[in-house]
Amino acid sequence: MRPPPDLAARVVRLPDQKTFQQTWQSMAWGQRREVLRSVNRGQAMRRRKDARLAVMVARQQQRYWRWAWLFAPVVALILLPNWVAVAVNAVLLGLVMGGFAWFRHRRAVESERANLERLQ
Repeated sequence: MRPPPDLAARVVRLPDQKTFQQTWQSMAWGQRREVLRSVNRGQAMRRRKDARLAVMVARQQQRYWRWAWLFAPVVALILLPNWVAVAVNAVLLGLVMGGFAWFRHRRAVESERANLERLQ
């Protein structure tokens, strides 16, 4: 589970969105890839300096995966002409994407927690 926002704010000072974007843009591709790989695996960063960025990336991914499971069923609703096919595809795609989104969201939460502990 995600730590309470007031606890995270008291323990760690995170950059605001503008500072995060500037820092992220100025990083080399290899460093960005390392941060993304760490978040995708649900792990803490080795360097404490990058842990702040990993927390921000993990929160972005959590926001994305919270709603991403809806994309495939909505596309099925729009593109398929037959209502039976729409219903079957929406249910199947919702289940598949829902499971995948749940897994990725859980990994982002684990990464956020691990990196917040690293920053303490």
